[in-house]
Amino acid sequence: YGVATIAAAAVSVDITISAVTLAKSLLIHRGESKTDTANDYNANANCYLDFINSTTIRATRTGSSDSLLISWQVLEFK
Repeated sequence: YGVATIAAAAVSVDITISAVTLAKSLLIHRGESKTDTANDYNANANCYLDFINSTTIRATRTGSSDSLLISWQVLEFK
């Protein structure tokens, strides 16, 4: 588990994780916190997470005017 920040003016951030088996793993978005006060909350604060590969998660949003703190967790089943 961990936290990452999408910087102001950015629409995504790649997060390095320990290697997992993707077919046996679940990515949980635990929440987010917008750090500034731009008008379009939905575009700037709502994001989604995806596995890019076995060692990388990408957090993406549509807006880019504020920084955004994201909390995530990966569970790997045996």
